[in-house]
Amino acid sequence: MEIVEIIENYTAKLRDFKVKEAELNRLRDKHERLMEKYREAGYKLKYPHWIENYLTPLAKELIKHFPDADFDTMGPFGMDCETTISIHGEDGTLLAFLEFIPGNLDVGELFLRDYTIDNGLFSKGTIAEMNGANHPSIPIPQDATIEWFMEKIKYFQGTTKAWTSSKLA
Repeated sequence: MEIVEIIENYTAKLRDFKVKEAELNRLRDKHERLMEKYREAGYKLKYPHWIENYLTPLAKELIKHFPDADFDTMGPFGMDCETTISIHGEDGTLLAFLEFIPGNLDVGELFLRDYTIDNGLFSKGTIAEMNGANHPSIPIPQDATIEWFMEKIKYFQGTTKAWTSSKLA
């Protein structure tokens, strides 16, 4: 084999390499632009927060049972991310109060804090006691209705002295 043939063989392979390399670079750049586009789209996604998309619509349904009432959602607070819906009259009178604790939100699981029971497991002043751990959490059934929540409100109202100003019967 002559030197000219060796050079031609090498330069042909080099040209082929450069063509393939350029194509790979073009494809990589194209995909990097796509990845950046998707990354930016991901940054713009708005996470469906459970308070805004679960509790607020629930509160709007609940206040239909309380003429001239309004509601507030407060939270999340504490170790359990407790969040409350309080329903109050025009004069600020507390009409109803429910405290929610998120469970597995991927399946819509929520609990209600039952302040009618104090199991006394944690001493007064401990972090657990201050975060409501002495009060059990009631699972909210997946098929719960507004009437189910109204029954809980009536039950809690009947056992909680702080709601003596409430207008629920």
